[in-house]
Amino acid sequence: MEDRTPTAAAPLKRGLLAMHPGEFLREVTLPALKADQRIGQVDFAERLGISRTMLVKLLNEKSAVSAEMALRLGRVLNTTPEFWLNLQQAHDLARAAAAIGDQVRTLKPVPVAA
Repeated sequence: MEDRTPTAAAPLKRGLLAMHPGEFLREVTLPALKADQRIGQVDFAERLGISRTMLVKLLNEKSAVSAEMALRLGRVLNTTPEFWLNLQQAHDLARAAAAIGDQVRTLKPVPVAA
């Protein structure tokens, strides 16, 4: 049987930490659910208690994982809400660093008294 754990396959090749949670769901989670349990997008959205449109926005990286969505994903996928929030936060930080990292590096830190 093929290994379908979150640490398997392509996502780690380019860095799981910077991956949008929607990409993780689209590339890792949903294919595994479809293969193992025949769960597609419509059924997955129903299990999450959200519309298919809302799920598609997440899968297409047009929306971020909120605390509420993290709770839903954690429950349905038997993970923790923190996993989903941490994935979103890491993605957001990586995007911000790419956008303004050079500018941030030029900022002068406040001296800390010893």
